[in-house]
Amino acid sequence: MYNLCHHDSRSYTDRQRSATSVETFVYNLSHHGPSSYPNGHVMTEECNQCVCKSGNWSCTERACAGVCGAWGDSHVDTFDGASYDFEGVCTYLLAKGVMDSSDGFDIEIQNVPCGTTGATCSKTTTLKVGGGGNQEVVSLTKDAPLPDVSKLKR
Repeated sequence: MYNLCHHDSRSYTDRQRSATSVETFVYNLSHHGPSSYPNGHVMTEECNQCVCKSGNWSCTERACAGVCGAWGDSHVDTFDGASYDFEGVCTYLLAKGVMDSSDGFDIEIQNVPCGTTGATCSKTTTLKVGGGGNQEVVSLTKDAPLPDVSKLKR
């Protein structure tokens, strides 16, 4: 995606009027992708806000939060948008974040053999939140009942 902005002055003839009547319109346009937008137009670009000012985009510069995910037989999308297939029989650390020694999280996925082709499937996903002596753990396991989360504090 590109942010090309320019000032464009155009004259238009109103063909519905007589040939001697000409109206002039001046547009301040910014191009953002394939469309044009007027001065003062506001749009969101990922987690940032952009405003068209005199034919130029003025955007905030916040770092956007990433999203990761896992699905199917070992497919993983990372926070930076890369995609991987992890087909090993083991436990993978999908995501981890640490605020300090008592506050953080991690998400693990356990892959096990499935079928007769050598493929692996995710069996258990474990979420750990907190740290030190104040960590809470929830595990979701295929074909197992949902865990009792009624006593979790977070």
